[in-house]
Amino acid sequence: MSFRGVNFLNFNKDGIIDEKRVINLLLNKQLEHSLIEKIKGDLSLMKIKSSSAIEKIVKQNIVEYLRGCIKSFEIDTVSYPHVIALIGVNGSGKTTTSFKMANLLTNLEYKTSLVSCDIVRPGALFQFNELCKKVAVDADYKKKGEKIFNFIEKKINFAIENKYDIFVLDTPGIVVGNKATLDYVSEIIGSVKDLIGKDRSFSTIFIADANLGGDIMSQIMFLKNTVKIDGIFISKFETTSKIGQILKAAKTFKIPITGIGNGISVTKIDKITPDDLSNMIFNVKELGNEAH
Repeated sequence: MSFRGVNFLNFNKDGIIDEKRVINLLLNKQLEHSLIEKIKGDLSLMKIKSSSAIEKIVKQNIVEYLRGCIKSFEIDTVSYPHVIALIGVNGSGKTTTSFKMANLLTNLEYKTSLVSCDIVRPGALFQFNELCKKVAVDADYKKKGEKIFNFIEKKINFAIENKYDIFVLDTPGIVVGNKATLDYVSEIIGSVKDLIGKDRSFSTIFIADANLGGDIMSQIMFLKNTVKIDGIFISKFETTSKIGQILKAAKTFKIPITGIGNGISVTKIDKITPDDLSNMIFNVKELGNEAH
Protein backbone atom coordinates (compact mmCIF):
# COMPACT_ATOMS: atom_id res chain seq x y z
CA MET A 1 0.00 0.00 0.00
CA SER A 2 1.75 3.17 -1.15
CA PHE A 3 1.24 6.75 -0.08
CA ARG A 4 2.47 9.79 -1.96
CA GLY A 5 1.90 12.64 0.44
CA VAL A 6 5.13 12.65 2.47
CA ASN A 7 7.90 13.10 -0.10
CA PHE A 8 9.12 16.39 1.36
CA LEU A 9 11.08 14.45 4.02
CA ASN A 10 14.82 14.74 3.25
CA PHE A 11 17.95 12.78 4.10
CA ASN A 12 21.25 14.33 5.12
CA LYS A 13 24.43 13.93 3.06
CA ASP A 14 25.37 10.69 4.85
CA GLY A 15 22.09 9.03 3.88
CA ILE A 16 20.74 9.21 7.43
CA ILE A 17 17.32 10.73 8.00
CA ASP A 18 17.36 14.29 9.28
CA GLU A 19 15.67 13.95 12.68
CA LYS A 20 14.32 17.49 12.67
CA ARG A 21 12.54 16.88 9.38
CA VAL A 22 11.03 13.70 10.78
CA ILE A 23 9.54 15.68 13.67
CA ASN A 24 8.39 18.45 11.32
CA LEU A 25 6.60 15.83 9.23
CA LEU A 26 4.75 14.55 12.29
CA LEU A 27 3.92 18.09 13.40
CA ASN A 28 2.55 18.95 9.96
CA LYS A 29 0.25 15.95 10.20
CA GLN A 30 -1.01 17.39 13.51
CA LEU A 31 -0.28 14.24 15.48
CA GLU A 32 -0.99 14.61 19.18
CA HIS A 33 1.68 16.46 21.15
CA SER A 34 2.20 13.62 23.62
CA LEU A 35 2.90 11.17 20.78
CA ILE A 36 5.43 13.47 19.13
CA GLU A 37 7.19 14.08 22.45
CA LYS A 38 7.40 10.32 23.03
CA ILE A 39 8.94 9.83 19.57
CA LYS A 40 11.40 12.70 20.14
CA GLY A 41 12.45 11.17 23.43
CA ASP A 42 13.00 7.73 21.90
CA LEU A 43 14.96 9.19 18.97
CA SER A 44 17.20 11.16 21.31
CA LEU A 45 18.30 7.91 22.97
CA MET A 46 19.42 6.36 19.69
CA LYS A 47 23.16 6.12 19.05
CA ILE A 48 23.05 5.14 15.37
CA LYS A 49 20.22 6.88 13.55
CA SER A 50 19.85 4.74 10.45
CA SER A 51 16.78 4.91 8.22
CA SER A 52 15.53 1.52 9.37
CA ALA A 53 16.10 2.31 13.05
CA ILE A 54 14.21 5.60 12.87
CA GLU A 55 11.43 3.95 10.89
CA LYS A 56 11.10 1.30 13.56
CA ILE A 57 10.95 3.80 16.43
CA VAL A 58 8.44 6.09 14.74
CA LYS A 59 6.14 3.28 13.59
CA GLN A 60 6.26 1.46 16.91
CA ASN A 61 5.07 4.60 18.65
CA ILE A 62 2.33 5.30 16.10
CA VAL A 63 1.07 1.70 16.17
CA GLU A 64 0.94 1.73 19.97
CA TYR A 65 -0.94 5.04 19.87
CA LEU A 66 -3.44 3.59 17.39
CA ARG A 67 -4.30 0.51 19.42
CA GLY A 68 -7.96 0.72 20.31
CA CYS A 69 -8.58 3.40 17.66
CA ILE A 70 -9.22 0.96 14.80
CA LYS A 71 -11.92 -1.66 14.53
CA SER A 72 -12.97 -3.90 11.67
CA PHE A 73 -16.54 -3.22 10.61
CA GLU A 74 -18.70 -6.25 11.32
CA ILE A 75 -21.70 -6.98 9.14
CA ASP A 76 -24.69 -8.67 10.76
CA THR A 77 -26.84 -10.35 8.13
CA VAL A 78 -28.65 -12.77 10.43
CA SER A 79 -31.56 -10.37 10.84
CA TYR A 80 -31.34 -8.64 7.47
CA PRO A 81 -30.87 -5.98 6.45
CA HIS A 82 -28.03 -4.40 8.45
CA VAL A 83 -28.61 -0.65 8.06
CA ILE A 84 -25.55 1.59 7.73
CA ALA A 85 -26.39 5.30 7.98
CA LEU A 86 -23.68 7.68 6.80
CA ILE A 87 -23.66 11.12 8.40
CA GLY A 88 -21.39 14.09 7.85
CA VAL A 89 -21.18 17.78 7.11
CA ASN A 90 -21.69 19.18 3.64
CA GLY A 91 -18.61 18.57 1.48
CA SER A 92 -17.17 15.75 3.58
CA GLY A 93 -17.34 13.22 0.73
CA LYS A 94 -20.33 11.40 2.15
CA THR A 95 -22.08 10.58 -1.14
CA THR A 96 -18.89 9.34 -2.81
CA THR A 97 -18.16 7.26 0.29
CA SER A 98 -21.65 5.74 0.17
CA PHE A 99 -20.90 4.47 -3.34
CA LYS A 100 -17.44 3.24 -2.33
CA MET A 101 -18.98 1.30 0.54
CA ALA A 102 -21.91 -0.09 -1.46
CA ASN A 103 -19.58 -1.13 -4.28
CA LEU A 104 -17.21 -2.92 -1.90
CA LEU A 105 -20.03 -4.73 -0.12
CA THR A 106 -21.64 -5.73 -3.43
CA ASN A 107 -18.31 -7.12 -4.65
CA LEU A 108 -18.07 -9.10 -1.41
CA GLU A 109 -21.39 -10.67 -2.46
CA TYR A 110 -23.58 -8.94 0.09
CA LYS A 111 -26.94 -8.05 -1.41
CA THR A 112 -26.72 -4.28 -0.92
CA SER A 113 -29.16 -1.42 -1.40
CA LEU A 114 -27.90 2.18 -1.51
CA VAL A 115 -30.43 4.92 -0.84
CA SER A 116 -29.54 8.61 -1.08
CA CYS A 117 -31.46 11.37 0.65
CA ASP A 118 -28.76 13.96 -0.02
CA ILE A 119 -29.93 15.36 -3.35
CA VAL A 120 -30.94 18.91 -2.39
CA ARG A 121 -27.49 20.53 -2.62
CA PRO A 122 -26.37 21.92 -6.02
CA GLY A 123 -24.99 19.23 -8.32
CA ALA A 124 -26.05 16.36 -6.05
CA LEU A 125 -28.28 14.61 -8.57
CA PHE A 126 -25.64 14.93 -11.30
CA GLN A 127 -23.05 13.45 -8.92
CA PHE A 128 -25.39 10.58 -8.04
CA ASN A 129 -26.01 9.73 -11.70
CA GLU A 130 -22.30 9.93 -12.56
CA LEU A 131 -21.39 7.60 -9.71
CA CYS A 132 -24.09 5.16 -10.84
CA LYS A 133 -22.35 4.95 -14.22
CA LYS A 134 -19.05 3.92 -12.62
CA VAL A 135 -20.16 0.98 -10.48
CA ALA A 136 -22.83 -1.70 -10.66
CA VAL A 137 -24.65 -0.81 -7.45
CA ASP A 138 -28.35 -1.11 -6.63
CA ALA A 139 -28.97 2.60 -5.92
CA ASP A 140 -31.95 4.95 -5.69
CA TYR A 141 -32.55 8.53 -4.55
CA LYS A 142 -35.37 10.62 -3.14
CA LYS A 143 -37.20 12.34 -5.99
CA LYS A 144 -38.16 16.01 -5.94
CA GLY A 145 -41.43 16.50 -4.08
CA GLU A 146 -41.32 13.03 -2.55
CA LYS A 147 -41.68 13.00 1.22
CA ILE A 148 -38.45 11.72 2.67
CA PHE A 149 -39.97 9.52 5.37
CA ASN A 150 -42.38 7.88 2.90
CA PHE A 151 -39.46 7.25 0.55
CA ILE A 152 -37.29 5.68 3.24
CA GLU A 153 -40.15 3.52 4.51
CA LYS A 154 -40.79 2.26 0.97
CA LYS A 155 -37.12 1.38 0.43
CA ILE A 156 -36.69 -0.25 3.86
CA ASN A 157 -39.77 -2.42 3.38
CA PHE A 158 -38.55 -3.41 -0.09
CA ALA A 159 -35.14 -4.37 1.34
CA ILE A 160 -36.75 -6.48 4.07
CA GLU A 161 -39.18 -8.21 1.71
CA ASN A 162 -36.44 -8.97 -0.82
CA LYS A 163 -33.93 -10.15 1.77
CA TYR A 164 -31.22 -7.56 1.24
CA ASP A 165 -28.20 -8.08 3.47
CA ILE A 166 -27.23 -4.42 3.77
CA PHE A 167 -29.01 -1.08 3.44
CA VAL A 168 -26.67 1.91 3.02
CA LEU A 169 -28.36 5.24 3.77
CA ASP A 170 -26.75 8.48 2.57
CA THR A 171 -28.34 11.08 4.86
CA PRO A 172 -28.64 14.82 4.10
CA GLY A 173 -25.55 16.90 4.82
CA ILE A 174 -25.28 18.64 8.18
CA VAL A 175 -24.25 22.27 8.66
CA VAL A 176 -22.13 22.67 11.80
CA GLY A 177 -23.83 25.12 14.14
CA ASN A 178 -27.19 24.69 12.42
CA LYS A 179 -29.13 22.56 14.89
CA ALA A 180 -32.08 22.19 12.52
CA THR A 181 -29.99 20.23 9.98
CA LEU A 182 -28.70 17.95 12.74
CA ASP A 183 -32.17 17.40 14.20
CA TYR A 184 -33.45 16.52 10.73
CA VAL A 185 -30.82 13.80 10.28
CA SER A 186 -31.47 12.58 13.82
CA GLU A 187 -35.19 12.32 13.02
CA ILE A 188 -34.40 10.29 9.88
CA ILE A 189 -32.19 7.91 11.85
CA GLY A 190 -34.87 7.52 14.52
CA SER A 191 -37.54 6.71 11.95
CA VAL A 192 -35.33 4.09 10.27
CA LYS A 193 -34.65 2.43 13.62
CA ASP A 194 -38.39 2.30 14.29
CA LEU A 195 -38.98 0.74 10.87
CA ILE A 196 -36.41 -2.04 11.20
CA GLY A 197 -37.12 -2.82 14.86
CA LYS A 198 -34.72 -3.75 17.64
CA ASP A 199 -33.79 -7.15 16.18
CA ARG A 200 -31.97 -5.70 13.17
CA SER A 201 -28.52 -4.12 13.32
CA PHE A 202 -28.07 -0.38 12.81
CA SER A 203 -24.74 1.46 12.54
CA THR A 204 -24.11 5.18 12.20
CA ILE A 205 -20.82 6.04 10.50
CA PHE A 206 -19.40 9.57 10.62
CA ILE A 207 -17.56 10.64 7.45
CA ALA A 208 -14.45 12.61 8.46
CA ASP A 209 -12.64 14.66 5.81
CA ALA A 210 -8.88 14.04 6.26
CA ASN A 211 -8.13 17.68 5.41
CA LEU A 212 -10.10 19.36 8.18
CA GLY A 213 -7.74 19.10 11.15
CA GLY A 214 -9.13 20.56 14.36
CA ASP A 215 -12.54 21.09 12.76
CA ILE A 216 -13.12 17.34 13.13
CA MET A 217 -13.16 17.71 16.92
CA SER A 218 -15.75 20.49 16.78
CA GLN A 219 -17.86 18.54 14.28
CA ILE A 220 -18.04 15.47 16.53
CA MET A 221 -18.70 17.65 19.58
CA PHE A 222 -21.64 19.16 17.69
CA LEU A 223 -23.01 15.77 16.63
CA LYS A 224 -22.40 13.37 19.48
CA ASN A 225 -25.03 14.57 21.95
CA THR A 226 -27.78 14.20 19.34
CA VAL A 227 -26.64 11.24 17.23
CA LYS A 228 -24.81 8.16 18.50
CA ILE A 229 -21.74 7.61 16.30
CA ASP A 230 -20.58 3.99 15.97
CA GLY A 231 -17.56 4.52 13.74
CA ILE A 232 -15.44 7.00 11.80
CA PHE A 233 -14.72 6.59 8.10
CA ILE A 234 -11.87 8.81 6.87
CA SER A 235 -12.54 10.31 3.44
CA LYS A 236 -10.11 12.08 1.07
CA PHE A 237 -7.14 10.23 2.58
CA GLU A 238 -5.03 10.91 -0.53
CA THR A 239 -3.82 13.92 1.43
CA THR A 240 -3.24 13.42 5.15
CA SER A 241 -1.67 16.70 6.20
CA LYS A 242 -3.99 16.93 9.22
CA ILE A 243 -4.73 13.26 9.86
CA GLY A 244 -3.54 13.51 13.47
CA GLN A 245 -6.68 15.37 14.51
CA ILE A 246 -8.90 12.49 13.37
CA LEU A 247 -6.78 10.03 15.34
CA LYS A 248 -7.05 12.30 18.38
CA ALA A 249 -10.84 12.48 17.96
CA ALA A 250 -11.09 8.68 17.74
CA LYS A 251 -9.17 8.32 21.02
CA THR A 252 -10.86 11.23 22.80
CA PHE A 253 -14.43 10.19 22.01
CA LYS A 254 -13.70 6.43 21.95
CA ILE A 255 -15.13 6.07 18.43
CA PRO A 256 -13.22 3.54 16.30
CA ILE A 257 -11.94 4.23 12.80
CA THR A 258 -13.60 1.66 10.54
CA GLY A 259 -12.24 2.46 7.08
CA ILE A 260 -10.43 4.81 4.71
CA GLY A 261 -11.43 6.26 1.35
CA ASN A 262 -8.18 6.88 -0.53
CA GLY A 263 -8.62 8.84 -3.77
CA ILE A 264 -11.65 9.89 -5.79
CA SER A 265 -12.18 6.51 -7.46
CA VAL A 266 -15.34 4.79 -6.23
CA THR A 267 -13.42 1.52 -6.10
CA LYS A 268 -10.70 2.90 -3.81
CA ILE A 269 -11.50 1.96 -0.23
CA ASP A 270 -9.06 0.48 2.28
CA LYS A 271 -9.50 -1.81 5.25
CA ILE A 272 -6.98 -0.86 7.90
CA THR A 273 -4.93 -2.14 10.81
CA PRO A 274 -2.69 -0.05 13.09
CA ASP A 275 0.30 -1.19 11.00
CA ASP A 276 -1.39 -0.18 7.73
CA LEU A 277 -2.25 3.28 9.02
CA SER A 278 1.21 3.75 10.50
CA ASN A 279 2.72 2.97 7.09
CA MET A 280 0.42 5.48 5.42
CA ILE A 281 1.31 8.20 7.90
CA PHE A 282 5.06 7.61 7.84
CA ASN A 283 6.68 5.58 5.04
CA VAL A 284 10.45 5.88 5.39
CA LYS A 285 11.37 3.02 3.04
CA GLU A 286 9.57 4.59 0.11
CA LEU A 287 11.21 7.93 0.79
CA GLY A 288 14.60 6.31 1.20
CA ASN A 289 14.37 4.70 -2.22
CA GLU A 290 13.49 8.04 -3.76
CA ALA A 291 16.38 9.76 -2.00
CA HIS A 292 18.97 7.38 -3.40
